[in-house]
Amino acid sequence: YGLFQLVPLPTVLLKAIHPALKTLLALPTLPAAAVAPDAASAQPIASLPMFHSISVYPFATELELAHVAIYLMVFLMAAFGFHDKEDVRILIRMLVFFGFILAIFAIVQRATWNEKIYWFSAISNPRAQPFGPFVNKNHYAGWINMIFPFALAAGFTAATLDRKIRYLLYGLAMAVTVFFSLSRGGVMAFFAGVFVFCLFVLSAKTSRRRFIPILLFVAVLIAFLAYLGVSPLLERFSQLDIPHHERVTVWKATLGAFLDFPVFGSGIGTYGHAFKLYHPATWYFYDMAHNDYVQLLMEAGVVGTALVTAFIILVLKIFVSSEWTERETYLKGAFFASFTTIAFHSIMDFNLHIPSNAILLALLAGLSVSLSRLNEE
Repeated sequence: YGLFQLVPLPTVLLKAIHPALKTLLALPTLPAAAVAPDAASAQPIASLPMFHSISVYPFATELELAHVAIYLMVFLMAAFGFHDKEDVRILIRMLVFFGFILAIFAIVQRATWNEKIYWFSAISNPRAQPFGPFVNKNHYAGWINMIFPFALAAGFTAATLDRKIRYLLYGLAMAVTVFFSLSRGGVMAFFAGVFVFCLFVLSAKTSRRRFIPILLFVAVLIAFLAYLGVSPLLERFSQLDIPHHERVTVWKATLGAFLDFPVFGSGIGTYGHAFKLYHPATWYFYDMAHNDYVQLLMEAGVVGTALVTAFIILVLKIFVSSEWTERETYLKGAFFASFTTIAFHSIMDFNLHIPSNAILLALLAGLSVSLSRLNEE
């Protein structure tokens, strides 16, 4: 679909599906300053070229298409590259351990913060809010939220008590960093993931005593946060109204832009260029919509959004329809909880436009298909 958006088409045809194309081509290729230009100041060019792609900025679409190709390759390798379920479980346990190491690093870096990531990499963006190795705390929370449910699942299914405790401690460390990051969307997504995982634990046909570990996990987490103090987090949530109003206004403006590119979109990866025509002049320039769904609708149009939706439904159908063993119910719940966290967080941020987060989601989606496929063989 991205390649289709790059195909040169007669501008006579494009005028019907891109009413604002002529004005957009007159804008600078990249924003010259932090403040977006006023839409009223944009003057249409005298005449359009004979041919132009559906994408209003082909170079940006080419870059985004390269990213999507990588995500698709990761998904396919994870979905069809395994021939034994134990290999998939080993990889998941490795991801959990890596998530734990990343959480410990994030805690240590916060305790010894010197305004530099990794203690030596200076931050050039004054609006950056780093946490762990991420320039944006929300993206750290989005990444770690996709991993922590698997620590819970590993804790439930571990054969020995020491392993159960170890994996639950891994999950606790990751959960604590979500709160330490002060990411409001991350915290809400965390609770959404815990809720979904609890539903799977309750639905499992095993003793209700299986629910005790997650109650202990939540109790220890609450006690730990109470000991360390939650006032910074509460203060952060008290500041919700202004940013929330700002983002809602941006979403409305994005939907207004979508009406000028309703069928095929403005081109994947072109939000930062196309939105300049619709962006209020007095705000800091938004090169992302802070809502992956609204941004997808604008960039891919109805057709592209329908294709992405169909792909997601296909993956979920394969995942849900397969027969999982009783022991694997917790792992299945971890997958659903992981997908829930990123789906919820994507309502208020752009995690899926961060390569590390998108690659992790592609990997986990592929692993869910792989386990489903191996269960059917």
